[in-house]
Amino acid sequence: MPEVFAPGRVLGDRYRLDHMLARGGMATVWVAEDPLLSRQVAVKLLHPELAIDEGLRTRFRNEAIAAAKLAHPGIVATYDTGDDDGIAYIVMELVDGSNLRHLLDQHGRLHMNDALNIATQVGDALEHAHRHGLVHRDVKPANVLVQPDGRVKVTDFGIAKATGGDDLTRTGTVIGTARYLAPEQVNGEAVDGRADVYALGLVLYEMLTGRPPFGGDSDVATAVARLTSAPEPVRDLRPEVPRAVEDVVARSLARDPDYRYASAKEFRDALADAARGKASASPPSPSAPTRHVAPRPPTPPPRPRPIRDPTPPARSIPAPVARPRPARWPWVVFVIVLAAAAIAGYFIATRDESGGGGGGRSNSTLQAIPIVSATDFDPEGDNGAESP
Repeated sequence: MPEVFAPGRVLGDRYRLDHMLARGGMATVWVAEDPLLSRQVAVKLLHPELAIDEGLRTRFRNEAIAAAKLAHPGIVATYDTGDDDGIAYIVMELVDGSNLRHLLDQHGRLHMNDALNIATQVGDALEHAHRHGLVHRDVKPANVLVQPDGRVKVTDFGIAKATGGDDLTRTGTVIGTARYLAPEQVNGEAVDGRADVYALGLVLYEMLTGRPPFGGDSDVATAVARLTSAPEPVRDLRPEVPRAVEDVVARSLARDPDYRYASAKEFRDALADAARGKASASPPSPSAPTRHVAPRPPTPPPRPRPIRDPTPPARSIPAPVARPRPARWPWVVFVIVLAAAAIAGYFIATRDESGGGGGGRSNSTLQAIPIVSATDFDPEGDNGAESP
């Protein structure tokens, strides 16, 4: 360790280093004394090899100033920042407790209620930061401090980026811890609050299952794994986790930011509902680690089919029109009467010509029978064909 970080070193003529508390990829954290206010503080010191980059030192200082504007019970307070002979430092609230990384390493997966409580508090803290235009960009267990009474504080906004501000990092530079990077960070793309939601989803997954969702032989392999695969569903590793909780984790881990929760507030509220046993109203995303398929629209019931009579219908044949039978008796009678009249006339005429009864010829004259009337007769009835 460089001599400049030795205990007893005073920074800014005020903060005296006591002992190192933690060491990270960008900085070390020391417990220091602040004699002016008679209190202990935490001092974060940027690694000397990074401090030689003027742009990085400037961003470190400017974004510490932005973080100092955050006043929230779930965020470690930032008191001061400065540069002492090339040493860039940030003075913060000293929190009594253990970081989440230590708890996971010591106990493995956490009690489910504890995991949900921690994730909900972190979501609330991130929502406050996002509302003030600050994206953390390095949410991980080591930056979540758990106090003995269960209260949680998020720390290390040192690499956070003020939304809309100048990004002094070089193009393509990946900032954050590889295991907890969002896909857009791995790709070197611009990030917003949804990157923090993704990282918090990773943390919650690890708290519930006891292992991170992605792994690899190196930090780069671990980071790239989330671009090509989905982690095993939470309930496959811990079946007692409610399905609603698994759905919240699944949506927060969507590779496409548009499929995640739009804000840390949405994540927090959904997780709180799931903890109370309410099902999530949001469908899982296409790239989320879940066994469920997005619900399809309900299939309309089949239209009723007509019941067919197995007996083929008889062909409809028009009923015959009743035709009246021809009246046969009138013309038969007429013929008989006519024939009788003719015979009678013949006998009368024969008798008159022979004198009949006196031996001499009668002087009476034969008279023709007058025709009273004559009409056409239809022997077939009313078929319209008249026969004279």
